[in-house]
Amino acid sequence: MMRIKTHLSLAVCFIVMLIAIRWIGGSSADAQDLPQSSASAQSPTTSPELELPADSPIRKWFAELADSDAQVRDQASQDLMGISADDLPKLRQLMIETHPLAPDQTAALKDIVTQAYLASQKYDIADNQQTDISGNRDPFFLGLLWPPQTGNEIRMGVPVDERIPGFPSYRFLRRGDMIIGIFINPDASLLQYPNMETHNVPTLTAAINGPPRVQDIALQVLRNGQILKVRVKMAPRPLYADPLNQGSLHQFIADRAADAERYWNENFAPLLGRHVDEDAG
Repeated sequence: MMRIKTHLSLAVCFIVMLIAIRWIGGSSADAQDLPQSSASAQSPTTSPELELPADSPIRKWFAELADSDAQVRDQASQDLMGISADDLPKLRQLMIETHPLAPDQTAALKDIVTQAYLASQKYDIADNQQTDISGNRDPFFLGLLWPPQTGNEIRMGVPVDERIPGFPSYRFLRRGDMIIGIFINPDASLLQYPNMETHNVPTLTAAINGPPRVQDIALQVLRNGQILKVRVKMAPRPLYADPLNQGSLHQFIADRAADAERYWNENFAPLLGRHVDEDAG
């Protein structure tokens, strides 16, 4: 009887071992047919939300930065200056797709990225409870540092010289422009009030701060011998834009410039292999 029980126990153990071996072997075979895990699979070069269609304006402007026509390159740079910070990851993806970049693309990118980034950054706003017809806070700010002016004498216009990075004057105007008129109502004639010619700084600031207060304006600009109509979306006046406190304004500008430089170096400069500043040097 003991021998029979021993033989039965050995037989049961043998059957269990066979079942276990068969189960382990089947599991291994099945595992070979499974797709790779997300950790082991190769990561895509882009995500769907970063993909730009072929007819995307940003893709078009980016390509035009390398155009052989200087005017096309200049207009493309101007158009890209108006993109939002939300578009910067898409611009970064275009840099990856287009590598190596043309020299003109490389030269323009840092300024474009800096202005789009700074325009999205929050800052302390001047304490003023007045609002425009859309509920936006007033006064509005172009971001121009005015040249010395004497009195209210008639001049040709208001020259664009020093501009504050990240503000409308830097994004939509150029150094050397001459502002010769302002359209508070862009669809009306320049001679129809509240639109007016701007012969000096006082007339320009009076038009900006006088009724009706609007954030979206257009400026009549003399640029390289041509008269242009440049649409501008003004920004709220920073707390530090007090002309009597230039030290605070300069520190405000320096702090923002350092922040934009950090953003550029972390997100865009590595794609160029070395910093744009080093390339220029």
